[in-house]
Amino acid sequence: MVNKRIQKLLQNTRGRSRREESNNRGLNGENEPQDVPLPHSPSRTKNAELDLQHNVEHNEEGSSQRSQNTRGRTVMRDVHSLGPNDLLVVRFNERGQPYGEMQPTLSNFVGTIARNGNLLPLSFLDWRKIPKNHLDLAWGYVTEHFCIPTRHKKIVMQMIGVAWRRWRAEVKATSYDPNIPLDELLQICPVPHKLTLEVWETLCDYWKKNERMSKINRENAHKKRRIYAQGRINIPTLEDKLFQENGVKPTRIEILELSCHSKKKGRSPIADEAIQHEALLNEAMKRHLQDMPEGTDPRQVHEQAFREVFGPEHSGRVRCLGAGALPSQVFPDQYKRSHCQGYDTASDATEKYKEMKEKIKEMEAREAEREARLQAKMEAREAQRKIEMEQSMRRMQEQQFQNFIRIMQSMMVGTAGGSQGPETLPRQMASVMAEIMQQYMSIPSNA
Repeated sequence: MVNKRIQKLLQNTRGRSRREESNNRGLNGENEPQDVPLPHSPSRTKNAELDLQHNVEHNEEGSSQRSQNTRGRTVMRDVHSLGPNDLLVVRFNERGQPYGEMQPTLSNFVGTIARNGNLLPLSFLDWRKIPKNHLDLAWGYVTEHFCIPTRHKKIVMQMIGVAWRRWRAEVKATSYDPNIPLDELLQICPVPHKLTLEVWETLCDYWKKNERMSKINRENAHKKRRIYAQGRINIPTLEDKLFQENGVKPTRIEILELSCHSKKKGRSPIADEAIQHEALLNEAMKRHLQDMPEGTDPRQVHEQAFREVFGPEHSGRVRCLGAGALPSQVFPDQYKRSHCQGYDTASDATEKYKEMKEKIKEMEAREAEREARLQAKMEAREAQRKIEMEQSMRRMQEQQFQNFIRIMQSMMVGTAGGSQGPETLPRQMASVMAEIMQQYMSIPSNA
């Protein structure tokens, strides 16, 4: 039975869908069609239900071991029991981040999938080494309960990966002790969360080998600045709420001020570090306002003051905008990286790709034309060389025959033999003929 909370969410989702259809009616395809996920086979649904039962058993076991005053682990039975036609719609902003009233539900549901040992086992030592078929099953189970376009698959799988790593760290923190050998550890407490003995031994060996790195990670974790207090509401949802109230998107300084103040203590800062940051930001804004001319956009002043206090952005993320926000999306003019375009600049990347293909085709056509011209010049030079060789051979033949004719004429008048007379004429004629035949018929000289 679906509880009242999910019924209200379904009603709001259906009402919002009807309003959007009525607003978009008559546009004739101006908006981009969204690729709605396809329904899965009954066998996969049955397997997913078995996985859910396995997950519920694990969660109930973990909850029974805790004190009765604690709330216990989130199971999300109401979402798991939804029918195939009751899909929860999650909204995504221009950066591809989920926000709105369904964002906490999606986050909790993703956590139940990450803790499911049948879908995503802990036997894999790294999230990146989990086979693709397990990841596809996890994504398919999400799309059976939530209406999420395929282009947002990456951010959802990142959420599942974070939850899976957090779950494995919790198993290590509650059930593993590096100072106790594995044999003694098995005698003290059983294998946790119904893991097989082989999987548990593999995990313990892996944690023991990487104890030095784990110690470094723990030290770095204590250095993190935990100054956010927005609770279950993520930053994109808080940003949308402020936009609905003021009609203008908030700056990062405004988001930081709202997320670092406690609601229970009269909006007071939750840490001394937050107070220091506020003082530095106020001083930087006053200084920039004095240097800026009148009528300057305050958002620009806020951004300059924020960068001055916190420094440049780290690679792959942007401060105060939540997980999934990339510098190339927020600051496209400063981070011009074609392979990190984001959701709203994919068309620009496609246009650049087409332009590059056209330029490559033009270069290939020019190269082919140049090669054709070179080939034609070479053929013309070869033909000219053949003509010149034929003309030179013809001149040589004419000269040889003229010499032969001159000898014949002198023989006929009896002057070619000199003092010996006509007796030496045949020998001279034979030598001249031999030279001619040797040059033009390739006959050896001793023939």
